[in-house]
Amino acid sequence: GEVHDERAWYMDGIAGHAGLFSTSTDIGKFAKFLLNHGQVNSDQLISAQVVKNFTSRQAPLRRRAIGFDLKSMDGFSSAGTLASKRTFGHTGFTGTSFWADPENNLVVIILTNRTFPHRSNTSGIAQVRSDVADIVQLYILQ
Repeated sequence: GEVHDERAWYMDGIAGHAGLFSTSTDIGKFAKFLLNHGQVNSDQLISAQVVKNFTSRQAPLRRRAIGFDLKSMDGFSSAGTLASKRTFGHTGFTGTSFWADPENNLVVIILTNRTFPHRSNTSGIAQVRSDVADIVQLYILQ
């Protein structure tokens, strides 16, 4: 419950740039909402086109969508090597992330704190994210 991003801390923990501050259950619900094209049960809360716009690759910023990071088209990606090219997500400063793979209907959520107890633990989180995502893909898609 304590914010470890200084800028977010100065904003009382509420800052859009600061990553994911929630539970894995709620992040999973949000990601499933996006994978369901803005629909919850039979209610269309936002249009499928809005979801598509926010989760699709935008030129010339090929590695990002309007609202999310995207799996790298070439080279390393913290979404893992097995995620589809349509995978989108968000990474946080302290090591949190979620990646949603529409082609495999799969969400990988990682809630870590790489800044606790001190900031010297900040290296390697991208590789951890990638490895965990690949393990989940392998396990689920067997």
